[in-house]
Amino acid sequence: REEKYVKLSQLEHILVRPEMYIGSTVSAAEDMWTLARAESGFRFHYTEVMVNQGLLKLFDEILVNAADNVERSGPGKQKMTYIKVTFDKVTNRLTVRNNGVGIPIKTDAKEKMLIPSMIFGELLTGSNVGEDDSTAAGRHGYGAKLTNIFSKSFTVRCQSKGTFFEQHWENNKT
Repeated sequence: REEKYVKLSQLEHILVRPEMYIGSTVSAAEDMWTLARAESGFRFHYTEVMVNQGLLKLFDEILVNAADNVERSGPGKQKMTYIKVTFDKVTNRLTVRNNGVGIPIKTDAKEKMLIPSMIFGELLTGSNVGEDDSTAAGRHGYGAKLTNIFSKSFTVRCQSKGTFFEQHWENNKT
């Protein structure tokens, strides 16, 4: 029966089989250390919490992407001194910022597209893909794109040498 054979795009495959890319998307109870407000400030508690490993993987991908900015720093270049993460419980919006060297806002000569669009919106792209000696993460070309794919709304804003870039995707990057 021919109708049982299906051809999926890479994006469709990621959405149909997320466990291959980000791990389980089922929340499960796990014992772990948490930080809680106490009368004297904050205290750590070992307690059971519900954890979604897939969601943690997506969060990790964005943090690693921001931290990779340290690799672009060097002698005579702006040093990254912070990564700031905020979460708005009302809008469910997560924002990750850093103050390091900006992603070049120029057109990639080979791909004929703006570099931020390419590295945040096109699978199998990035500056570390194929490098064996890189100390940075993101060597497989999925990284932040997976977070984009599993988001209802995903916006990239960056600035480099006085040029500002912003791009927005919605509904699983479709």
